[in-house]
Amino acid sequence: MIANKAEDLAKNKLKELNKGFTLLHTKAAVEIGLEIARMLKNKHTINLDALKAGIWLHDIGRYINEKKHKDIGWSVIADEFKNMTPKTKRIVKDCIKNHSVDRKPKTLEGKIARDSELLSYLNPRVFLLYRKLLIKECGERGNEIAIKRIYEAKKTHFPESKTIFKNKMKQIRRFL
Repeated sequence: MIANKAEDLAKNKLKELNKGFTLLHTKAAVEIGLEIARMLKNKHTINLDALKAGIWLHDIGRYINEKKHKDIGWSVIADEFKNMTPKTKRIVKDCIKNHSVDRKPKTLEGKIARDSELLSYLNPRVFLLYRKLLIKECGERGNEIAIKRIYEAKKTHFPESKTIFKNKMKQIRRFL
């Protein structure tokens, strides 16, 4: 399974970045992505293996270049994953390149990955570490940036994701 290989690679490459934040965020994104997929499974056919692989690898380019990670992520892993089917390759590439609020994924799995990326910041452990790192880097302005990031999660694609947003907001409100 491609997802297992992707998980191993992500855990190996991302564990040291940002005091473990990137890996923690990625794990939360995978959990949320699978939750969205479960909610959508009666309406859509979802390639779960490609979805999980794409979410595990969505930030893989960060260990080389933080700012350009979405654009270089695929090139970082292309050789290791050259045996993917064309369909799986298209999905994983879409998840890597289009996982942020300013991008438009083309595949169903890419849309799920984008939503899970946005919603992962509503995980209390992810949010608290993210805010702590931002405050250390930017001072009190870091708190404002972290809170703004949470509200970006409203910009999800699926109604099911909006339900997750509402539920996760209940959990995180006490930290705001």
